Amino acid sequence: MGRRARICSVDIDRDRSLAARLNIHSIPTLIIYSAARERERFFGVQTAEKLVAALTRWVALPDDDINHHLRLT
Repeated sequence: MGRRARICSVDIDRDRSLAARLNIHSIPTLIIYSAARERERFFGVQTAEKLVAALTRWVALPDDDINHHLRLT
């Protein structure tokens, strides 16, 4: 069985304390966690290729699966 990812969002206007704990100061911010530790953080709009590469590093899904879901192929 392959590893999976969970995607969550934070409404920083409604939950300012969580945004502060996660050190979110700008949107969009993407934080990738693995084994309960922050591994990478992205600020602002990113290319799909950059996000796919990061998720592949930490989630280890085959490229074909990620590309299919993001409709990059």
